[in-house]
Amino acid sequence: MASWLRRLVGAIALMTGAALVPGQPLRANDEGPLPAGARARLGAARTSTSSARVVSVVVVDEGRTLARHDANGLLMLSDAASGVDLAEAEVGAVAVARRGAGEALVVTSGGELLVVDARTARVRERSHLLVDAKVARASFSGDGRRVAVATRAGQMQVFDVERARPVAAPQERVGQVALDPDGALLALLRWGDGQSGAIEVLDVESGRVLRRRRCSLRGGRVGPTLAFSTTGRLAVGWREGRVEVHRLDRHAEPPAEPEDQDADGDRFERELTPGAGRGAIFEVTSLAFARDGARLVVGAETALWEWDLAAAGPAEPSWFAGARADAVVFAPGDAQVHAAWSAGVTTFESPSGAEVRSERGHAGTIGKIRRLPDGRTITAAVDGVRVWDAGGRLVRRVTLPLTVFALDVSAAGDRVVAASGGDLVVCDLDTGEVRPLATVRPNTHLNSVAFAKDDRTVLWGGSDGATDAFWVGTHDPDGARTTRSLGFVGGRFVAAPGSDRVAVIENVERVHVYDGPTWTRVRTLDPDWNCSGPLAFRGDWLAWARGPSYGAAVLHRLDLGSERSSRLDDLTVTAAAIGPDGTVAIALPGGRVEILGERDALVAVGDHGRSVSALEFSPDGRLLISGDHAGSCLVWNLKRAPRWF
Repeated sequence: MASWLRRLVGAIALMTGAALVPGQPLRANDEGPLPAGARARLGAARTSTSSARVVSVVVVDEGRTLARHDANGLLMLSDAASGVDLAEAEVGAVAVARRGAGEALVVTSGGELLVVDARTARVRERSHLLVDAKVARASFSGDGRRVAVATRAGQMQVFDVERARPVAAPQERVGQVALDPDGALLALLRWGDGQSGAIEVLDVESGRVLRRRRCSLRGGRVGPTLAFSTTGRLAVGWREGRVEVHRLDRHAEPPAEPEDQDADGDRFERELTPGAGRGAIFEVTSLAFARDGARLVVGAETALWEWDLAAAGPAEPSWFAGARADAVVFAPGDAQVHAAWSAGVTTFESPSGAEVRSERGHAGTIGKIRRLPDGRTITAAVDGVRVWDAGGRLVRRVTLPLTVFALDVSAAGDRVVAASGGDLVVCDLDTGEVRPLATVRPNTHLNSVAFAKDDRTVLWGGSDGATDAFWVGTHDPDGARTTRSLGFVGGRFVAAPGSDRVAVIENVERVHVYDGPTWTRVRTLDPDWNCSGPLAFRGDWLAWARGPSYGAAVLHRLDLGSERSSRLDDLTVTAAAIGPDGTVAIALPGGRVEILGERDALVAVGDHGRSVSALEFSPDGRLLISGDHAGSCLVWNLKRAPRWF
């Protein structure tokens, strides 16, 4: 019976085109039940319960729970081992800290101090911190016994958490605050007139200024990023991309004139410059020390580094690719680092930088999906490329060091070409290497790019800002380049997989078919209506959607010269795809995925649940993958897809 069951499971796997691993769920993670008809979810954002930027992340509940809050004040709790969300609460959170077993402390923008259950987010106790203005920033001591708060009006006060009473005299004109782990030292950013300011280190009990450094506040009152270690170090991260590590001694006598210390006269233990060896300087967005104070993690706009501060000479940092690292924290034992990117959290091993777990697929709109014959799926968005195996598990993540406006995946699934402005880069998905390919034309804004039939030549198109004309070109790895203007304003194109033909929309009024490598016009379709919607091209089938005021989808078969359309009740088509047998899939507002059937009828595939930005069929036409603006995909099993011709 057992062998018969195994054969049955194998047969089902062959029929559905995917490998089923015993004991392994087919879904990449657990974001609630799958819609009817969907068989897998790729890249669902388990910890993306808010679209706002994550402000901070801390480890609570004796290391079992991650607590984080976003710019809207939403408190979110997730399991530190699996990343699965546990609970959330709209409490107006400004800062979070751990408190004993199973509890977390939360400071709210309304000046309240909450004791919260670390697994359910339920408020157990509530007290007020005696501040009149809205709390903008807050910082806890390591043991949670003290908290420093800064209001939007620039007032700062340190409180005893147990008694909710002030500990020291208040301070004025304060932007940022940071308490050391013992709660004895306070680092603050105090602004002056205009864009001037200073970073001060104070003894909390006496209020004495132990150190002061003048600084420029180019971005307003946000200023640099501050972090304390348990060993008397203060890290300061600047907008200019450098990090200073200061050695502090709270028992030392303060200088006679601390206000006279300026940037040139100040002394610090070490200066670090993230990205200097790669020709890039990033704004420092977050800092975190290991418990022993010997390692420092630096988060920046597009990366994460770790330094061994005990190493002699300049240390080469580890490079962790990702989005903007708004918050970082070491896990208990310092063996892992949790980093918050946008609205999700990624866990890395320390100090190797190996990714342990990511709670996100993509951080934004998916623009391209490619299903390979071996069952792998490649998804691409502005934040990079993800490769998923046949069971829906993430196997590779590649971040592209540019703002992506257009991209394409090779037929073999081993390379991605991406366009940014007027530049092209090629990414090797096997190694993760990203290298520049070419700068195609001055003043050109690329909005279309594709691999030609030979899987090595790159086709590109974009508008020239100087002439307002649509330019196209080819580029191959040997450096041969052809550039040509198609002679009309605006435009975008899509290439037919496995073919050198390219369909180009001119001014949302005409559709031209070109031979891509030579840019010879093969066909022109001249409809009498707006064709501003999505365009899909495959074999002899060309499909596009009319504008929202028309509400129709059109399929044209080039070899027969025939055309059919389907009324959509004035609905906008958000994405379209053509299967290998001419089956056309479209996505409608709200996430509805439909097949265009015979007699102008629509056959429902399912409800994606979010607005769909990309569609793609599997090579055998049995599966349909839909991608959304939140960075996740659903895989649909098409039992029998209707055909148009």
